[in-house]
Amino acid sequence: GYFINFDNLWNYHEELGWIFIESDLNSNNLWFWNRKWGWLWTNSTIWDSSIDEGFVFSSLENDWMYFRNRTQILPKTIFSYEKKKWFNYD
Repeated sequence: GYFINFDNLWNYHEELGWIFIESDLNSNNLWFWNRKWGWLWTNSTIWDSSIDEGFVFSSLENDWMYFRNRTQILPKTIFSYEKKKWFNYD
């Protein structure tokens, strides 16, 4: 999706809200923040950008989750492996 870059590595993504992109130019790591889930981390090896879904690590849950960012078709959802349940992301 589209985002606005800022000089301090913070960016605003049209669908995810505030995201932080690591400073290493060769990095494929992405941190993004949500009030409900805290800091979420992913990278291009575990996120499939062609279908807008993949694995994320949640700082609040301290566990891996599966995130579906299908805003055009369905609401954004996230699966908690600890709770074995799907939740609305927002």
